[in-house]
Amino acid sequence: MNLGLLLVCCWLPAAIVTLGLSGSAMLHMPKERLRWGATSLHETFGTIIEASFYRMPLDFMAGTSFIQLIWLLFGATSLAWFLFLLFRPDQNLRLFRFALALSAVTAVTLIIHWTAFRLFGLLLPRGRTAIYFFPLLMTAVGSLAAIPPPSRFARYLRGSVLAILFVMATCFLLCLRLTYFEEWRWNADIKEAYSVLNCMSRNYGVRSVSACWCYVYPLNFYRLQSKHSLLSSVSDDRMDSGDAQAYVFNTFFERDTGVLDRRELKIIYRGRPLPGRVGNTVIAVKPELAQALLTGPCFTKRFDLSR
Repeated sequence: MNLGLLLVCCWLPAAIVTLGLSGSAMLHMPKERLRWGATSLHETFGTIIEASFYRMPLDFMAGTSFIQLIWLLFGATSLAWFLFLLFRPDQNLRLFRFALALSAVTAVTLIIHWTAFRLFGLLLPRGRTAIYFFPLLMTAVGSLAAIPPPSRFARYLRGSVLAILFVMATCFLLCLRLTYFEEWRWNADIKEAYSVLNCMSRNYGVRSVSACWCYVYPLNFYRLQSKHSLLSSVSDDRMDSGDAQAYVFNTFFERDTGVLDRRELKIIYRGRPLPGRVGNTVIAVKPELAQALLTGPCFTKRFDLSR
């Protein structure tokens, strides 16, 4: 089959379905809502690099210099191996063609984004909206690394690519965590906050809890996960009438700190500073309940309430 006809048969139906389902929404969506994005390709790839090794546990690995060095070595070794394969007589290997196809997809996508940015002011991908570049790039390099080397020099080149891929894979594993991820880092210690609320419900009859929007779903998850929880469904503070027995806020948001002051609530629990300087998780109650709670069994661990 003709390659051009094959591309038309693959992409034309997809384009028709996409425009049919989302075309109206794209045409009528207010431009001011499209405020999450980058204004340069440097910013686009900078956010990908920053997020790729997010908060590695070892201090020397968490610095910007180490992350930039890893990506520099990755780019240099991959480019050297690609150029070597490009000028080989048998460059039409299936894996090589596959890597070229992925590279072409990436390049065309970048051109489309850049054109839309220059012509219509549509911001470039940034952070989570640019995440698809990462698997495309890693799959292309992985395909190149799977090609057998024809000579000793080629073995050294391919070995350098495999070595840096191994280092990157190790770094990725070190970045894994079960408690939170970059976009929701304010939930880093929400499980501990839930434990305090659960203790308060058992010992002091606290049932109704209102929380900041970023805590509602995690707290309800832990409530449902527990087979013996006495807490009622946690409500969003934006829809709360102000009669909850306990409140869970984040000090990063001005609205939350304002609510604490207006309702004259007393903080009885303050979590550790959250990653990325996004405040602290706090639990607050009415002053008349605070004294009884602070001297009870739920607070045998001392929390620094002054931070």
